[in-house]
Amino acid sequence: MKAANSKTTALRLACWTVVVCLLPCASWGIAPAFISDGEIAKYPIIVVAKWDKAPFRSNAKYSTNSDLGKVVTAYEAYTELNVLRVIKGTVQPGVTTLKVGYGVGWSTNGDHVTSATSTELPGDVQTVAEPNIWFLRTSRSWDDKDATNYLSLDYYRAIQPLVLEEYFAALATGKPEKEIRALLGSTNATAVHRAISYVCDGHWPWPYDSEFARFIRGSPPPAKKRVEYADSLEILLKRARPKENRALALVVYGDLTGAKGVPFIRGLLKDTDPVVRLLAAGLLARQRDAVSIPEINRAMDGKTNDWVAGKVIDEIAAWGDPRLVPALANYLETAPTGYETYGSNTIAFMSRAALHRITGHWFPYDTQASLRAWKEAEQTSDFESRKKLLARILPNDPEPLRAALIGDGSTNVICKITNKSKQDVTITRFPDWGNQQWPSGLAGVATGGRKPEGKGDFITLRSGESTQFPMKLYGRFLLAEPSQRQLTLHYTDTGRAWGMNGWVGTLLVEFGAGWTGQRKLESVFEKWPNGNLQTKGQTMNGEKYGEWEFFNEAGDRIKSINYSGGSSAEYNPEHPVNKGKGKPSR
Repeated sequence: MKAANSKTTALRLACWTVVVCLLPCASWGIAPAFISDGEIAKYPIIVVAKWDKAPFRSNAKYSTNSDLGKVVTAYEAYTELNVLRVIKGTVQPGVTTLKVGYGVGWSTNGDHVTSATSTELPGDVQTVAEPNIWFLRTSRSWDDKDATNYLSLDYYRAIQPLVLEEYFAALATGKPEKEIRALLGSTNATAVHRAISYVCDGHWPWPYDSEFARFIRGSPPPAKKRVEYADSLEILLKRARPKENRALALVVYGDLTGAKGVPFIRGLLKDTDPVVRLLAAGLLARQRDAVSIPEINRAMDGKTNDWVAGKVIDEIAAWGDPRLVPALANYLETAPTGYETYGSNTIAFMSRAALHRITGHWFPYDTQASLRAWKEAEQTSDFESRKKLLARILPNDPEPLRAALIGDGSTNVICKITNKSKQDVTITRFPDWGNQQWPSGLAGVATGGRKPEGKGDFITLRSGESTQFPMKLYGRFLLAEPSQRQLTLHYTDTGRAWGMNGWVGTLLVEFGAGWTGQRKLESVFEKWPNGNLQTKGQTMNGEKYGEWEFFNEAGDRIKSINYSGGSSAEYNPEHPVNKGKGKPSR
């Protein structure tokens, strides 16, 4: 859970307390149930209003929980809202008290509107200190002594940009087509984005779809697609402005039209926007449009490192047509975007993997050398013959490096990188980052890596040469069973900005010949004064290791904790399996 910003309102802080104590947690964290635009449009009270940075007064209800102690079981906060105009509902303009519940928060300046939960979902307005549309209800306090029916805000998306007033009015009628088409023709980027979102019902198609987005919405894509808006999307894509939404418009158009949209999308391979060109190539690859291959090769010029390039490369690899090798080769020198999670997710790495899938050959991170070799080899149609030819004219070791730890079992170690290939290999002097993983944990590793600033941040290793650097590991990682722990290093920069062809990829680190760490396993038994077991377990190098069992004074098992696997369990001491399990006779 993120720490609170010093400017965060008391409202947001208290909401987090409720989240921690009361709500179930998904794998991504906690988020309020999704409410669609159509549902928001039906709120009973709709006003144009702003928050004049009035103070907040919190009101929390506490209960005592046997496991957690004193916890918040109900929460609300009060501030003042300046109602400028009433669109719907029996509310008078002017300053009025506003009750704010769980699911919405903002900073003391009025910006950073979010769901105020551990999954901090962003709201739809820049600041609540400017006029916006507020969708409200009336509700009473959790305190039965307070009979006031307050104006109430209960959702982070219940504050919407003023430019969308006609859009929400049209949604409320159930017949919004005219307004949606008008928004698609707007020059306001916010209006256009919301209209495109409506067309796909908020379910962004490839390549902007994600499991996280589906988790947040909690609903499946619509069974019936709104294909009636495809013509309006075409008109939008023919315009140069607003350019912010043309990429979204294209992928929604492609999803709505399928094969029927191919002729129009072909024209976008020459678009002035490189991301639009890239997405057009991906959509045509998904349709296996062989006619477009020459233009796809020209459109995919490697000049954009937008993150969607990886998904386009995946589609071309899945298609597997060798005529698209030039398109992939153009991305062999693409610099990382900075958003990669692992080295194997860099665009250069992905393009090389795709080339290997199609040709059977591991190309170097050198676009021009790869294109020259392919120009000679593509005349050979037989896969195996062509593979042998590429190996002869452009030899390249796909795994040229070995990484090994040097240490005595302490957390301060040295990592040695050796060039085990027959060719020179250039890498950054330090990996960009490292990851250590074991059954009960996952953590990063400080490697000394930083964003390269010049050739001095790289090193070239000749065959057999090595370089090394210090690292610090977690103690729990070293205690884990050797077969269940994994340490990886990630290199992501090819150095093309300085004319180099550095190696990028992921290295699995070995506990090599220079590792002298010892593993001393000892059993531990702690007893109650009556002789029954209190605790039973093992230590590794003096630290708790594996599964430990805990018993009450009567010798009944009540709990277990696996310090290696990260799991724990509570037991019923009266169950026959646990009864007397810690008595000496057993």
